[in-house]
Amino acid sequence: MKSIGQIRRERLRELQAEKQLTLAAISIKLGRSSRDSTLSQILAGAPDSKTGEPRQMGDKQARALEEAFEKPTFWFDRDPDFDRLEQTVAVLRAHEPVRHYAGAWPFSIDPDRFTRISASLKRIIEQHIITVVESWEADHPAGGPSEKHPRAA
Repeated sequence: MKSIGQIRRERLRELQAEKQLTLAAISIKLGRSSRDSTLSQILAGAPDSKTGEPRQMGDKQARALEEAFEKPTFWFDRDPDFDRLEQTVAVLRAHEPVRHYAGAWPFSIDPDRFTRISASLKRIIEQHIITVVESWEADHPAGGPSEKHPRAA
């Protein structure tokens, strides 16, 4: 899991690329000098002179950047991987043909909860399902009667 410092550094790089701005231009937008090295030090993870720990973006600075660049509040705190996952899910939902149970989600867990888990965990779950289905198929070579879903009873 990423630290808030890692997430905020990623977001700062993302903002810089999206707006096509230098760190100096971002500093100016925040009302600072173009020579202010704070953002550069944060991106580089330069050690703080007092603690020796890598420089971090604080909450106040994150909120100021969000306001200055019209980003939603807490945008700097949300892992960009979540945004990419949500975009992928939205595209799949819009373009992927329905392939299961005439469009009905076959499991008792809410599909939105499932979409929030990591891709690697989804692959593990899918492999378990494939193993169970293959086992059932091996026991029922002629495609014998399937069990009724407990919720359908």
